[in-house]
Amino acid sequence: MDKHAPEPWKFANYRELNRECGFIVSGNWEITADSVHPDNATRIVECVNAMTGIESPLKLRETWDAVKHLELDAYHKAAERIEKLEAALRQIQADTSELHPAIANIAAKALEGGNDENS
Repeated sequence: MDKHAPEPWKFANYRELNRECGFIVSGNWEITADSVHPDNATRIVECVNAMTGIESPLKLRETWDAVKHLELDAYHKAAERIEKLEAALRQIQADTSELHPAIANIAAKALEGGNDENS
């Protein structure tokens, strides 16, 4: 026998069926939900159905948290690199403004997010 009732689950509200309590239906299984508010039972059912085919929701959550951390870490590293590049461009602009105005203009355009193809 499986560890749990097979998906898909659905919630049947007792008020609609004149039953003593709400229940969750899965195949031939009926799980009473008398102490669960219908909104919560509906959410439980939606969550179970969303996890169909996932062996371990906890492992999935741990993996998702790790991926989010990696993506956030990559974002911070990219933002740090952008800040360093912008600082270097500002320095180039300052150092070359009098002697090489064309280079200073290219640096200025890069800082503005533009390109220098039309210069």
